[in-house]
Amino acid sequence: MTFTASGSGARSLLVSYISEVPVWKSTYRIVIPKAPGRPFLQDWAIVDNTVGEDWKDVKLSQVSGTPQSFVQNISQPYYTRRPVVPLPESVMLTPQAHEASMTNLGASAMTLPGVAGGVAGGVAGGSTGMLGGVIGGSGSGGGNGGGNFDAGKVLSLSKPTEQEEAAEVTEALSKEEAAAEANAVGELFEYNLKEKITVLKNQSALVPIVQSPLEVERITLVTANENAPAEIALRALWLRNTSGLTLDGGTFNVLEQDSFAGEGIMDLLHPGERRLLSYATDRAVRVMKDSNPRGARTTVTRVTILKDVMTMHTEEREDTTYIVHNADTAPREVILEHPIKPGWKLLDEMKPEESSATRYRFRVTVGPGKTEEFTVKERRPGVSRIYVSSLSDNQLTAYVHDGAVKPELEAELRQVLAKKLEVFNVEQDLKSVQQEMESIDKDQSRLRENLKALKGSPEERALLQRYTKQLDGQEDRLATLRGRAADLKTKHNQLQSELDAMVMKLVIDETL
Repeated sequence: MTFTASGSGARSLLVSYISEVPVWKSTYRIVIPKAPGRPFLQDWAIVDNTVGEDWKDVKLSQVSGTPQSFVQNISQPYYTRRPVVPLPESVMLTPQAHEASMTNLGASAMTLPGVAGGVAGGVAGGSTGMLGGVIGGSGSGGGNGGGNFDAGKVLSLSKPTEQEEAAEVTEALSKEEAAAEANAVGELFEYNLKEKITVLKNQSALVPIVQSPLEVERITLVTANENAPAEIALRALWLRNTSGLTLDGGTFNVLEQDSFAGEGIMDLLHPGERRLLSYATDRAVRVMKDSNPRGARTTVTRVTILKDVMTMHTEEREDTTYIVHNADTAPREVILEHPIKPGWKLLDEMKPEESSATRYRFRVTVGPGKTEEFTVKERRPGVSRIYVSSLSDNQLTAYVHDGAVKPELEAELRQVLAKKLEVFNVEQDLKSVQQEMESIDKDQSRLRENLKALKGSPEERALLQRYTKQLDGQEDRLATLRGRAADLKTKHNQLQSELDAMVMKLVIDETL
């Protein structure tokens, strides 16, 4: 940067600038010690120095949040591209973040004293470097500013066993202190390091920022898949953030009784919020759906008739049964995630532990070597309407067969159908009379045209007498038909009035 000042005299300039740096990352360790130890959480901030110069004794703070900010190059031409769709791959178990709860929970999670099982050995993969950085307190790329714990006090013991060494490491980790103070900054959350740190250029620091006891319940998580007969069971922790701080999203690993148990990813977690964190497969639990599900079926629950309108209140019912088997020698608390379907509701007796935006979460306790069945009962209400005056015999028969119409109501509706049949028969008779009258009118029009064509011809007199006689007979028939039509119309109006009165008088409200 070059600064130029015009004029005379000395000037004092204060120059500051902003340099782009990588986003800081969070990584967590959840430690579940043996009884009577209490589970606790450790959070580290991974900070990268890429500005091209050393940070020496700098005051560092990390801000967590998602403010809107972007760069847009409006001078550059843009072209739309077709998406690249990869070939399908086999299903693999990958880390996943689970949905937050959408319900208020009154009861807090259990605090586990200690958990059996686990995989022997240290933290695998990238987590090993984190463990080394925290214990050692120094080291390139992962240990600078790693905390106040001196690992030498633990590792200098004479020939400890693996269990003793792991237990001492866990005890030492529980005494580790966070090196940051947390503060809310508007919609953001800020961690201010208590001490100044030094990070050489092109190196990284792993700084402990949170150390807090936890409320944790160890469970088995099963997320139902509508298209799969069997479900995958995951070992998971139901964790409540009791640290009083906002925990940024990041990776985590789990230590159970001093052994590495698994790792996963976690979304942003607010103070007091509860979240499911899965970290391994539970091979002891198998979950199957009922091989012969009853499926969805529709039942009429209420029938009302008012002012010629018959309303059928229906309920579509669907029961899904899950069969859960626990092959382990220890009991399992299984959390079964069942999808929430739009328009469907649970029966009143179905009480999920909690609900997320897309799934119900039910608790199923399965003893050692036991098999439990759990049925999710769902209902979807519906309404259909039909005019009683347009009800057909086939429709009424179907309603009676389905149990939607009781015998008393059937008798009244049969009377309506009988009256409708009378009206129909009169309408058919009237239609037949009108068709015959139209046929005579057409024939008379033909005869009159023929008379016009024969005028002045030798055959005129003979045909005139014949056509005149035929027209006279048709006129007599038309007079009879007109009288018949008038009588039928009167009868039809009377019967229709009786039908309308019968239908309007019919008022029903029955709950089935």
